[in-house]
Amino acid sequence: MNNNGWIKIHRKILEWEWYDDINTKVLFIHLLLTANHEDKKWRGILIKRGQKLTSLAHLAEETRLSVKNVRTSLTRLISTKEVANHSTSKYRIVTVNSYDDYQVAGNVVGKQPANSRQTSGNKQEYKNYKNINNKKINKKEFSEESLRLSEGLFKCIEFNNPELKHDDSKIKRWAKDIDLMIRVDDRDPSTIEQVIKFALSSDFWKGNILSGAKLRKHYESLYIQAKKSHTQQRPCIINT
Repeated sequence: MNNNGWIKIHRKILEWEWYDDINTKVLFIHLLLTANHEDKKWRGILIKRGQKLTSLAHLAEETRLSVKNVRTSLTRLISTKEVANHSTSKYRIVTVNSYDDYQVAGNVVGKQPANSRQTSGNKQEYKNYKNINNKKINKKEFSEESLRLSEGLFKCIEFNNPELKHDDSKIKRWAKDIDLMIRVDDRDPSTIEQVIKFALSSDFWKGNILSGAKLRKHYESLYIQAKKSHTQQRPCIINT
């Protein structure tokens, strides 16, 4: 982690909508302080200025917040476009939007060159990230919970498409995607279930969420919309 350099925060932050949300404020300031100050490449992954390679578990460790609190606060920051999030099965990159607005213009007296520290910081951060997630990714089989949710996803899709034929291989493939959502993305299974029901009850999303991969790709948007929506869910059933 880079401990050199400065960020600037205007007093207008006192009027920011998340200022009185302690967890969200802590997470946002932490992201400002730890995001890359210049583009860096690490093992083929380009981490741009204003971005941070991390995981929910790593952010929780750094901020002393719970993983659940980090996930909630990150979702809030995404919803108001303070940050953007890009997740794959191997890594998560969080981007601080308008990062340059928080940087000190010109040379700062006493500021030391940070290139070597930045490089070593990125290496250590990536190493810590890999240590946390390798334990999760190395599992060969998906969980029963993932299979249950995958079957539920299929049933909800089938409800909208009665001509759809049962496909065990497709359900197992989707179960792997959902397993990654639980183990790597730190999604709560009960929340995934509610998001599935919302997605397949939405006139817009029911034609777009037709696989586990699509569910994972659009999860953040679905989660935010599901919380705000009062749409009556169609009676697709996910077995308990």
